[in-house]
Amino acid sequence: MTDERPQMSGPLTRLGRFAARRSAAVLITTLLLFLGLAAYGAGAQDDLDLSRWDAPGTESVEAAGVLREEFATGNPSLALLVTPGTGDVDAPEAVRAGRALADEVRRRRPECPRRRRN
Repeated sequence: MTDERPQMSGPLTRLGRFAARRSAAVLITTLLLFLGLAAYGAGAQDDLDLSRWDAPGTESVEAAGVLREEFATGNPSLALLVTPGTGDVDAPEAVRAGRALADEVRRRRPECPRRRRN
């Protein structure tokens, strides 16, 4: 009975044979490459910080400006969206409910700043 397996000689086969023959060199090279890229990538963390990205003219940038100017704070850690059941947000009932909600949040979280009056 003869061995009829086809001989493989493609690029991946040659790479596999090389890696198998020189496994220690491949392992050391891989480790050094990993350490070098990790050191290089560690300095990129500040450039990858998404909280510093702004799109001028968007509502989020305008909201951040209001937070900074009127509430003397930075980016929100809590955001609430409240819609009135009837009427619009300028209706007296909606204004009272909004203020009551803000007072409740302030009562539970005393570190929340009060709005500065101009």
